[in-house]
Amino acid sequence: PQAGRIDVLAAAVATPEREAFIAFSTAHVDLQSGLFLHRGVRQPRTLAEVGQLNLGTTERSAGHEYILSQGWTRVKFFPRLRDVLEAVNRGDTDGVIAVHLIAGNFVRRGQLHDVVETDLELTDMHYRLRFGVQPEARALLFQLNEGLQHVRASGVYDRVYEKWIGP
Repeated sequence: PQAGRIDVLAAAVATPEREAFIAFSTAHVDLQSGLFLHRGVRQPRTLAEVGQLNLGTTERSAGHEYILSQGWTRVKFFPRLRDVLEAVNRGDTDGVIAVHLIAGNFVRRGQLHDVVETDLELTDMHYRLRFGVQPEARALLFQLNEGLQHVRASGVYDRVYEKWIGP
């Protein structure tokens, strides 16, 4: 949208910087994140204990921003999430904070048997995906929000979400 060549972004995360040139809909997907560890690493019970781990991440990702916001400094960078998860699987780093849906898929498809997801809840670490439009496209934004409200109220949203994204 910034260059004016795109009408709608289907899955954008709102940030203060982006709000300067994108108008965002209400959130249509909320993707929760979790902590994935090497099987041999003791699972932390608190966020303070997570800070003692050697964490892998990708630069400038939401996981990286979360690590910085917590003041944790034991960080190793990798080019892609898949690379981080493979490093966790090998034991080259203790763990990674990543979206359940995406990281879980990489773990299953890559047969990363030594990567496990912890039970520790990161309630403040998630992506709320929204539609994004040109700031002057208020009528389109209204239609998108109205459509989201309709599919939620009709129950269609819940059925589609359960089928394609999961509980």
